[in-house]
Amino acid sequence: MNKIASSILIGTLALGGLSMVNASPDNHGEGHGYKSHHCKHGQKGGHSRFEKMKSVLGLTDAQVKQVEALKSKFQPRKEALRGKMKSTRMQLRATMKSNTVDKTKLSQLATTMGNLKTEKIMLRAEMRSEMDKILTDDQRAKRAAMFKSHQGKHGGGRCKH
Repeated sequence: MNKIASSILIGTLALGGLSMVNASPDNHGEGHGYKSHHCKHGQKGGHSRFEKMKSVLGLTDAQVKQVEALKSKFQPRKEALRGKMKSTRMQLRATMKSNTVDKTKLSQLATTMGNLKTEKIMLRAEMRSEMDKILTDDQRAKRAAMFKSHQGKHGGGRCKH
């Protein structure tokens, strides 16, 4: 990657990290700040996203078993990635809160976070690809419509409260 692209990536990640520090989760109870709204993207009215998908897509019992196996297959990787991202995010916050910012460490952490985000995107794409093998053409079209509808309600996947 050339120096300009690296600088842009590092700057973008650093700015994103700064916004997370300013809106830290220490604001619990105030109704403001990073994730203080406690969105429950996976649940609605006590029903999981998977239950909704089963019903909307009309999954067969065989497909349900295949999807559950797929979820189980990817769960360890998702959890490990989530843990690494949380640890890196905490290190970024601590580095940026210090009185003297170690630019080298900050740059390394920002690069690590960028790599982890790339890994997360790749994992999602791999999961989606395997899911597509389970679904029929009609079910894939319904899932795409369901996803598009969800994006419209949440501004591209993020809750707007």
